[in-house]
Amino acid sequence: MNPNLSPMSNSGIDLKAGQEIFCKIDGRKVLLLTLTEDLRYQTLKVDELIRDKRKELKAAKKKK
Repeated sequence: MNPNLSPMSNSGIDLKAGQEIFCKIDGRKVLLLTLTEDLRYQTLKVDELIRDKRKELKAAKKKK
């Protein structure tokens, strides 16, 4: 399943533990999260995960 969601949507999908969630940042496919058993029944704020990943990638780029 590859759903496309708007930034302000409140949609849900069921995923299995171990499922990888990717997003595109600056045209690159980036691993956003690997679902663990403890996150399986949680509500995730994907916009916050993407924002954090962008900051992480920017910081890693500056270190080079």
